[in-house]
Amino acid sequence: MYREIDGSVIYVIAGTRPDLCYIVTKMSQHMAKPKEVHLNMAKHTLRYLKGTLNNGLKFKTFMLH
Repeated sequence: MYREIDGSVIYVIAGTRPDLCYIVTKMSQHMAKPKEVHLNMAKHTLRYLKGTLNNGLKFKTFMLH
C-alpha cells in the first residue's frame, strides 16, 4: 500500500506540484521498509492533495514578435 501511494504521488507531482517534491523525496527514502509512521505520512499527503486539488502550475505559451 505504501509503494502504491508513493508512486501515485510521484505521478501527480511530475511538473505540476513542486510543493510536494520534498515530502515525496522523504517518502521514497523509506520504500524498502516503511513503518507505521511512514504510512501515516503518506495518508496525510493524500489528504493534503485532496484538499488542494485546484492548486498547481499553469503553463502558458508566449509568442515573441
